[in-house]
Amino acid sequence: MRDMRKFLLFSVVSCLGITASAQMSYSSAPSNEQHSKIDETIVDVTPRIQNSSKVAVQDILIGNGPNAYGPLSGPWTNVWADKDLNAISFVHRSDFSANGDNQSGSLRYDLSTDGGSTFSSNIGPVWNPTGSLPGPARYPQAAIYNPTGNTAISNAYLTFQAPSLNSTNGNWGGLVQGSVELNSASSSLSAIEDSSTGMNNYIVPENFTLHRNESFGLSFSNQDGVGYLDTLIVMKGTFNATNSNFDYTYQYIDLPIGVNADGNAQTTAANLEFQPNSVNGFISVLGYDSTYSYGLLHPIVLKTTDGGATWGAPTAVNLNTLVEVDSNKTLLQILQDAYNTGTNAWGITELTSAFEQDMTVDANGNPHILINICPGGSSTNPSGDPATPFSVYSGINNIVDVYSTDGGTSWACRLVGIPQSFRGDFGTVTCDNRPQTSRSADGNQVFFHWFDTDLDLWTGTANDFPDLWMMGVDVSSGTATGVAITNGPIDITGSDVINSAGQISFGNIAPQTWDNGDGTYTSHLVTQELDPSTLSDLDPTTYHYYPALYDGNSNVSIGEESLNAFSLEQNMPNPADDLTIVRMNVAKSGVYTAEIMNMIGQVVSTVELGNLGQGPTSFELNVSDLQSGVYFYTVRSEGLSQSKKMIVD
Repeated sequence: MRDMRKFLLFSVVSCLGITASAQMSYSSAPSNEQHSKIDETIVDVTPRIQNSSKVAVQDILIGNGPNAYGPLSGPWTNVWADKDLNAISFVHRSDFSANGDNQSGSLRYDLSTDGGSTFSSNIGPVWNPTGSLPGPARYPQAAIYNPTGNTAISNAYLTFQAPSLNSTNGNWGGLVQGSVELNSASSSLSAIEDSSTGMNNYIVPENFTLHRNESFGLSFSNQDGVGYLDTLIVMKGTFNATNSNFDYTYQYIDLPIGVNADGNAQTTAANLEFQPNSVNGFISVLGYDSTYSYGLLHPIVLKTTDGGATWGAPTAVNLNTLVEVDSNKTLLQILQDAYNTGTNAWGITELTSAFEQDMTVDANGNPHILINICPGGSSTNPSGDPATPFSVYSGINNIVDVYSTDGGTSWACRLVGIPQSFRGDFGTVTCDNRPQTSRSADGNQVFFHWFDTDLDLWTGTANDFPDLWMMGVDVSSGTATGVAITNGPIDITGSDVINSAGQISFGNIAPQTWDNGDGTYTSHLVTQELDPSTLSDLDPTTYHYYPALYDGNSNVSIGEESLNAFSLEQNMPNPADDLTIVRMNVAKSGVYTAEIMNMIGQVVSTVELGNLGQGPTSFELNVSDLQSGVYFYTVRSEGLSQSKKMIVD
């Protein structure tokens, strides 16, 4: 782990010579589809190099939706994986014209009962509104409820929750809640639509989870035209075996959030999760706590010790004082040492989180909050320009596990990764790195996921061609810090799979990662693909499942193995119109293959290079039959690959 950390810190230092700057803030989509939270304003600086590998993962086409306004808009809990049942579910809005439903606010789901090998798609509808009220659903979230002692998928339930456009609070106001038995005889069980939550609320659940025989949804309380009402709403459902549904009650938790100069509360995200097999749980909110400097965002944490019946007082985590486990220095000091010196010196004085988070709780009862941490507040870039309040300098961008060392009282952190990019555009919607957590069933392993574009392959600085990155920590020893399962983050998906042509948006990860019993672990990813002919977020979309295999057996990351196996050089000439030569140095003998792919990820040519021995070598690519444009050539050997971009005239 320390070797990888040295690499990451070296990468930070190595880019100090280039410091283009632009500030970034929370971004939102149209109000009838997406709820906005924090006010807008970002800061991009030169991205650093992250160790990259290209591990091909084959996707499975599952369901389809009416447009991108579902999983594109946030890391919702719409993927669930139950290892005991070998089942994986994904809930989504329905492409109603293709599926024969009433409207785009109808809900369907996809289900695998063989561990992700095959899926039954577009099951339902489980919600099919007929008219303006009850309202059409948006942003559905769902989980597989498996009653205690059950081993049959047919006796388990999909329980779901979604906000609805019933127009009692602007466009919003309703809350769709229901469940469906997962057997062939029961295709649908009517959901309820509840507008009587005690307040005229703008309810868009941030998070959905299960704990024992109860479900929990979490939402900010918002009023149309007013904003956040200093209240969190917990939608708590208890399973009722008589009607095979969940009976819901509502909790209102007083949580004032600091405001900006215009008097608007600054909140961005919220999560709720429990310790496995325990009554202890946590709520984490990203927002402004006025205890600390103006213009900064922090995790604000509340704890329950009685299964969610009551919640303790909120405590904000001071990011500036967090000690990083591998360096034994504060994260602020690490960045100051790397950036506040030299001819292009920064003035990093304070840290802020960015705008997305996810949380899990490990077997020891310690929450892990995964966030981007960047300079903010009074920090300045090399030009001397100060940060805008509640914005981030995203070029100095760290994926950080903020965790408690003692069940929620004291806090530390682990530097998980340093992405090359921050924000990507998908149609008219923008997505950041979208950090997401997961854990093994017993909570002894926790995992961190995020999406990052390999800028060595793709031009520009935007996060438009995201790969899934992953890192795991084993806490089975009972220590708060845990031990990294590998010594660095691994690119799980590989650019030649996810990075087709920008039409595949960021994905959502199930909260459960499966321990395969052989030192490997499988996370469950679903991505959303835009129409490649239009790349419009308003056109019908398709969903794709990926089994993201994480290898904990290796003492080095897959990226390092790939670099050690062979090094690949740029083709010459480039651009090319006939024959072009690629040189490479082989460090590990083996059978090698070269592929040429177009911008949408299709393999247009394959060259068998044969069994290559150690040492320098070269091969030719014939591009005379290819149309002019941008292509990628990828060399593969024994499951490892590297890619380069080339231009054909």
